[in-house]
Amino acid sequence: MHYNSVIENYFVRENSDKYEEFLLKPKNDFVFKKIFGDAKNKDLLIALLNSILSDKVNDVTILNSELLKENIEDKKSVLDVRAVTDIGHHIDIEIQVLRTVSMPERSLYYWSKLYIEQIAVGESYKKLKKTIAINIVDYDYINTSKYHNIFHIMEDETKLKLTEVLEIHFIELSKLRNVNNMDKLSQWMNFIKGDSKEVILEMAKVNSDIEKAYDILRTMSQDREARALYLSREIGSS
Repeated sequence: MHYNSVIENYFVRENSDKYEEFLLKPKNDFVFKKIFGDAKNKDLLIALLNSILSDKVNDVTILNSELLKENIEDKKSVLDVRAVTDIGHHIDIEIQVLRTVSMPERSLYYWSKLYIEQIAVGESYKKLKKTIAINIVDYDYINTSKYHNIFHIMEDETKLKLTEVLEIHFIELSKLRNVNNMDKLSQWMNFIKGDSKEVILEMAKVNSDIEKAYDILRTMSQDREARALYLSREIGSS
């Protein structure tokens, strides 16, 4: 498929001013990774993580910053963001727009890969560090009104936590409508959900990190190749 020609038909505008105002959706996994998975923008990833996690993140090393065109155009490829924090925590962030079958099992699978890759056969288990999977989904999944839910391994009756090394987050963008308190996490999630340009601008006005993310988004939105790759992911997820 010739995405460059398709994209121009898809984004055609009678009024060129309206064309220039078009914004790619931050919840598109390609766009999400371009904003948060680029080492040049690691300050944005740090800001996002600090809005989600209880342990403060001062620095991160992004493990998979490379974004190959063939991976983007492969509908089955996972464009997640994997990173290690300054205190050694391993983190995987994935965004899903369409309802995915067996999402908890999928999350555990990718969590386990990030966990076991920390040591080689024969090395001490003491080297294994806390590993966190963060799933941002654009649909209702967890049976609660909360939009941010955190899971650990616990004893059924006493709720005693077995270990700190496993932590899985589900953030449901579809439940943001229930949120009145606009804290930093809500600001970021409203930006990522990107229901309208007005909402994105509102979040950028109250959060300087989001303002930077918005500037990156605007630049991407006017780039012909970025729009083509964006559409390839949109078509692949439809």
